[in-house]
Amino acid sequence: MIYTAITLDVVLTLCGAWLMATPGRGLGSRLIMAMIMAGQFTDLAGLLWYGKIDVWPGELLGNAGITLLLAQLAALDWKSRSQREAPLS
Repeated sequence: MIYTAITLDVVLTLCGAWLMATPGRGLGSRLIMAMIMAGQFTDLAGLLWYGKIDVWPGELLGNAGITLLLAQLAALDWKSRSQREAPLS
C-alpha cells in the first residue's frame, strides 16, 4: 500500500507539473495544479522523509482518482500537441 501511494504521488506531481506548464491554461487552472502538486509533494515528503507510514484507503482512492484524471488530461494535451506540430502531408 505504501509503494502504491508513493507511485501515485509521483505520477500526480509530474502530471500536475506538466499541465501547469502547458501554455494556454488560465490562472485558475494553474493555481489548482499548483495546489495539487504542493499537496502531493507534502504527502510524498511525509511518506519518505518523515516516516508517516499510515496510509488510509480513502486517501489512496482519492489519489488514484485524481491521478487518473490528471493523467488523462496530460495525455489529451500531449496528443493535441503532437497533432498540431505534425507536418502537413
